[in-house]
Amino acid sequence: MTQFRISDEWFAIDDSLIITVLGQASFTPVLVLAARICLEAMVATLFATLMSISNGRSVLGGLVGAGLTKELALWCHRR
Repeated sequence: MTQFRISDEWFAIDDSLIITVLGQASFTPVLVLAARICLEAMVATLFATLMSISNGRSVLGGLVGAGLTKELALWCHRR
């Protein structure tokens, strides 16, 4: 993002941070609805299960992205 005078490193950090915050904010209504619907004794278990699935999805996405980068030979060659 040189046209805005933002280094590539800061752009990547900001992009990752914004996506993480928006992802968590969009997941909040699901957690609230699930907490209202389920039994009071099961709220913590349901929350832990949903967060586990969410974290697993994130890890799996990173692994798939790394695998595709390797298989498709998408490498950055700096001079």
